[in-house]
Amino acid sequence: EALACLGGSQQRQGFAYGMTLAGLELAARLMGPEALRVYSCRTPSGEPATARVVLHRPGARALDWMAGTRDEHLKTGATQQLLAFALDDLHRAGATAYDSCGADLEGVACAKLVWGGRLVPQYSVQGYDWRALRRLLGGGLRFLRHRAAVRRARRAASGAAAPAPPAAEE
Repeated sequence: EALACLGGSQQRQGFAYGMTLAGLELAARLMGPEALRVYSCRTPSGEPATARVVLHRPGARALDWMAGTRDEHLKTGATQQLLAFALDDLHRAGATAYDSCGADLEGVACAKLVWGGRLVPQYSVQGYDWRALRRLLGGGLRFLRHRAAVRRARRAASGAAAPAPPAAEE
């Protein structure tokens, strides 16, 4: 059920956790239920709405590893309710702080700020191989295409609102 919720956010935001059910089960077996905590919130009919996977060790900062909400439950308050429950549970379990981790998506950053989070730079180091280069170039190309599309849309919108210039006389 957690993966269904995570999948909703991945598809909507255009990223991938790369987690499978087998991988999550393996992590739970290796780390144990106290260290890998899976929180989920269901609707009254039992349908999964939102989920979070948190890494925890008593006396240390808890890490919000993965989180996701199914599209139809974005505006229900389920995400906020689950986060409030998780924070309270982690505090009782001995967490000294809570790191909500990556906020590199605008909507995620805004949600974390609402909870009093502090946004900090996050860096990633990757090796030099053809895959990393392809990802970098692909990301740059997608950015340039998006920027060009935005500029075209702005020009079209401003052109539609502005009166046409008078025709030249001969």
